[in-house]
Amino acid sequence: HKTIVPERYYKDFLKGFKKFKKTGKGPMIENIMSINGLKKDGTEFLAEHSISSLKIKGKWHALSIIKDMTELKESESNLRDSEERYRSIFERVPLSIILLDSNGQIVDVNDFHVSFTGKGKTTKEDYIGKNALTHPSIVNAGISELYINLLKGKPFDLSEVFSPTTSGSTSCYFNLKGVPLLKDGNVVGALTMREDIT
Repeated sequence: HKTIVPERYYKDFLKGFKKFKKTGKGPMIENIMSINGLKKDGTEFLAEHSISSLKIKGKWHALSIIKDMTELKESESNLRDSEERYRSIFERVPLSIILLDSNGQIVDVNDFHVSFTGKGKTTKEDYIGKNALTHPSIVNAGISELYINLLKGKPFDLSEVFSPTTSGSTSCYFNLKGVPLLKDGNVVGALTMREDIT
């Protein structure tokens, strides 16, 4: 056991092992636990331990499977960092950004869109779950067909679009860009970015 986990765990192991030899039970038996493991060179690594008990010729034995979780944890950490960076950009960029799913449903809008376009009259909840293809401001601006094609994989980049109505009850001119989001070659959603130039 000293060759598997750091020495600081060894006293607890001995206490638990005495009970295990009699009953085949223990806090780690039939459970999956994350504790540090020990490499041959003495360095520690994050490991997932899965231990089962089996009785052979009247004696209890333990079968342990140890999985190195270092790369997975690093990947999870990198993913969290990436998500935090994305969220920071999403919320702070001075553009109206709307995220759609593959059916045109609004999945997310950034704070700038709510405050600048909504003019303090809307919240995120007023947008999320609504369908962009039938949203009044998009229909009235005459660009619904572009959104339909966007969700078929065709991006667009427009300048000086006029919208007679917005969710903030005002008219405006804006530049608009739409980008399809792809996964394995299939459209899974879209991102639109709008710059008010009124």
